[in-house]
Order: sequence, then structure tokens, then C-alpha cells
Amino acid sequence: MKPSISLEQMEWMNSLPIRHYLPYTFDNGLEFEGFNAHCSGCEQGIEPNDLRGSLSLLNENRCLLTAKGFCEHCNGITCFNFILTADEHLHAEAVDMDVGGSVN
Repeated sequence: MKPSISLEQMEWMNSLPIRHYLPYTFDNGLEFEGFNAHCSGCEQGIEPNDLRGSLSLLNENRCLLTAKGFCEHCNGITCFNFILTADEHLHAEAVDMDVGGSVN
């Protein structure tokens, strides 16, 4: 019998790698090149190739990053949601959009 696949795993498999959107250059010239992701279940690092999701423009200097990271160490999925704002400096604000950040 095949192991069942969760909704989060299905969404992860059907999403583009975040690197597809990077580096992202805002209208004012600031660049977002990515972030260091860690599993919420086992605290291990998540490889950049295992981050999938999207980057959506909110206005000229703000965007929403939604991503799910697959952890090769514990087979968990961790959700990452940030609003990125490019004023004089780049700021990232975590936003809670999902219930339960990790699925094993």
C-alpha cells in the first residue's frame, strides 16, 4: 500500500520552486535573494531547492511571499509567509496564514 500524501505535500509538489522568482528586484532597486529556512518540526535547515511557493506583488515596493518547505530530515512540511517591504532597506514581516506550520 502506498503511503498517503497530505494536502500540504500535494500543494508543495504542484508549486514552483521559490528560486524561480529570485532574485526579485523591487521598483526602487532593492533585491530579495531568498532566505534561510528551517523546519518547524526538527529545526534542521531546509535546502533552497526544497522551498516552493509564490511571490505576489502587492504594490510597487511590497510583495507577499508564500512558501512551503520540505524537510529531508523528518519529511515534514513547514509553511513560510512573509510580507516583504522595500523602503530604504528590505524588511520581512511574518504573517500567520496557515494553521499548524508543520506536517509530518
